[in-house]
Amino acid sequence: MTVGFRVRNNITGEVTVEITDRLTRVIGTVHVTTAPGSFVIPGNNGTAFFYLSSDGLGTRIPAVTQNGRTLSWPALDASFDNPNQVEFWVTYGEF
Repeated sequence: MTVGFRVRNNITGEVTVEITDRLTRVIGTVHVTTAPGSFVIPGNNGTAFFYLSSDGLGTRIPAVTQNGRTLSWPALDASFDNPNQVEFWVTYGEF
């Protein structure tokens, strides 16, 4: 198959990138301090999105879920002192 752009490892000759590969692009980051909550990723409906959540400080993070362009997270389990008080970051983008 003819490829317009191909990058190979100099030592092994293995193809590492082809023009048909999907490359990621970070769109932004959201600082979350309350739960439950949600956020709509800006962009086109036909785009594939990714996200990751991190706290960096050992704080409590609820499970983030994705439905289309909407990211959402629930309140924490009621066994926590304040299940609505959270602090974490969600980085999102497209690929």
